[in-house]
Amino acid sequence: RFELVRAETARHLREEQSAGTVRDDIDADTLAAMLVAVSDGLQTQWLLDADIDLRDTLSLFSALLAPR
Repeated sequence: RFELVRAETARHLREEQSAGTVRDDIDADTLAAMLVAVSDGLQTQWLLDADIDLRDTLSLFSALLAPR
């Protein structure tokens, strides 16, 4: 599962990097691994504490991916 999710996420990120909507100074495979880890970790935290705001937290992480 993780290999497929990371590969598809990296492919999408490469497309976004080429389009200039995602920073390109970090390797897409690394960004994909980080994004999957953040998402899975937040989901685990949310299961333990429903006050965790998945949408807002993931949106903030996405903002970190924006070009400088």
